[in-house]
Amino acid sequence: MKKFLTLFIALMFVAFIAFSDANETSEGVGLPSMELGTLSDEEIMEPTESALPSLSNESFPMAVKIFENGEDTGYGVQMRDVEADYLNYEQYYTSQQNFNPVFDGIFVKFDLATIKAEGELLEIYAVKNNITVDALKLEEETNSIVAEVTATPEYKEQVITNYGSVENFYEFVKMVKKEEMLRTKVIETVAPLTQERIEQAYQENLSDIIAEYERVKAGHILVGTKEEAEKIKADIEAGNITFEEAAKEYSKDPGTAENGGMLGWVQRGRTVPEFEAAAFSGKLNKLTPPVKSDYGFHIILPVEKTEVRTLEDFSKMEEEYTQFKEKTQQNLLMDWIDEYKKENNITFKFFDYLESIKEFGEQYTQSVQTQDFNNMVNYLLEFEPESVNDRAFYEVALQSIIQLSSQTEGILTDEESKSLEDLRLDNLKEMSKDEDKGFAALSRYYSLNPEDTRMAMKFFDTFISEALYVAQNKEFMATYGDQIIAQLMQAYPKLKEIAENTAADSRDRVVAYMYLIRINNITGETDTNQEFSEKILELDPDNVEVLKFIQN
Repeated sequence: MKKFLTLFIALMFVAFIAFSDANETSEGVGLPSMELGTLSDEEIMEPTESALPSLSNESFPMAVKIFENGEDTGYGVQMRDVEADYLNYEQYYTSQQNFNPVFDGIFVKFDLATIKAEGELLEIYAVKNNITVDALKLEEETNSIVAEVTATPEYKEQVITNYGSVENFYEFVKMVKKEEMLRTKVIETVAPLTQERIEQAYQENLSDIIAEYERVKAGHILVGTKEEAEKIKADIEAGNITFEEAAKEYSKDPGTAENGGMLGWVQRGRTVPEFEAAAFSGKLNKLTPPVKSDYGFHIILPVEKTEVRTLEDFSKMEEEYTQFKEKTQQNLLMDWIDEYKKENNITFKFFDYLESIKEFGEQYTQSVQTQDFNNMVNYLLEFEPESVNDRAFYEVALQSIIQLSSQTEGILTDEESKSLEDLRLDNLKEMSKDEDKGFAALSRYYSLNPEDTRMAMKFFDTFISEALYVAQNKEFMATYGDQIIAQLMQAYPKLKEIAENTAADSRDRVVAYMYLIRINNITGETDTNQEFSEKILELDPDNVEVLKFIQN
């Protein structure tokens, strides 16, 4: 049975920070709703490298350094910790629709780096204000966690394998637990969640709370005329027929008629206004008068309601109320962080591609606010990427301004637009050379410029070669052959187009013809192979492979 141990890790601070207002240069990217404060068996048994206590003075590249009044505080975030945190939640990110790990992932990492840096402010505050944890309570909780894990022989063996000894594991747990307890104490000090604060937040957000959480459980009978609705209503109230029987016999709503007219729980905003008003205002277990909508006339029977018009009622929705309190605490803490940064002149110095994201974010925000885009355009025209991640950022930045200019006149001149589009293609072409992230860039390049036959062939080669390789495995093809052939045939028309393009480079045409022949061999459609072979020899008379094919 899986156990979950109460052990906050360094990312615990994410639970209190909502980064919805952070730089949103990459569309649709946001941090997940993380359930922190628990560490699973897997995370304890297999800690990331960055989670282990450092045993050397080796320095690691920094993601962020924190400055106060222009002076380095000595606090910051290492790049490896940002990468480790991202890996912890990579599966969540990649499950989101249209999320591209290469181009969107760097912006998530920027958010994570910022969150972790803001988390360091709590430690700075604790040091300045002599806030410490209860040593006895720390020992008790650490001992409890270690005892619970090592009580199972299998887990104990894993602990020794991954940490070297139970003692080392104890020190790790104590270190992380101390950080969690210290941060919790600081949060309780700087952003206390009092009942008064909860009530204030409830009143300020009451309309949103009603819209999101107020529900009614109801049934309805849909008929064509008001007269028919009134007659059915009278028969039900007279006891001549039950609501369920009437719904099955008369209702024109096929989705609910068979279920006795019951809709289940209905949330505000999910039905037509006329229906919603009657359902939510009607008395429980009493039929409403006929209600007219575009669908006909409804007889509605409310049977249960969830009330949130008072804080007491809302608190009965335990899960939702807990989330509301957590969000309230988040907002209080964000307000404190903003104020603390201003009062103490706190600034963050980002490094590598994170610095580029920050600079562009500032330029973008200022440009949108002033509607003067000259500085941002010049920034992009003069930008020189220094790493593959810098190039990933540059692609998103160029894409965003080009898209914005297509929607808003006057942002770019024709010359600037052409220059940025050329820079985008050049950047993607250069990025495509990277072994790990190149295919993502190559895919984008091909979608933007399919007429570049050399890059098109490079694009097709990346997956056709793999497909052709696995096609040699009979067992694999027996199971996945249809998918492999479908993938190859998807590329077939474009390959044929390149092969027959007399303006294309002869080398690209030869490779295209050879791929067509190999695909034909897999599909069994070999009638054109002789013709394609002859075409290859016209372009490349000494092609040994084709000569052997013809001879055989």
